[in-house]
Amino acid sequence: MLNNDDPYWKQPAPAKNHGEGGGLFASLSHADIKVLRDVVRRVHLGKGWPINLCTDRHCDMIIESIGAETAEKLISAGKDGRA
Repeated sequence: MLNNDDPYWKQPAPAKNHGEGGGLFASLSHADIKVLRDVVRRVHLGKGWPINLCTDRHCDMIIESIGAETAEKLISAGKDGRA
């Protein structure tokens, strides 16, 4: 079982998991990555995904695939509490 209070799970993903340059993650702050992960988890858990599949790595792969414009919208929605 994941321990969500463990600081390891709050760290941004290393660039090696997302290609050489880090892609979208190179341009995001740590706080923005945490907001995006929370939004992705809420959406996936709401769709019935098992909690053990909603890991940081899984969330990071989804974030990399959504693109910069969508990520900006999700960050603002997550910070406003709309997502």
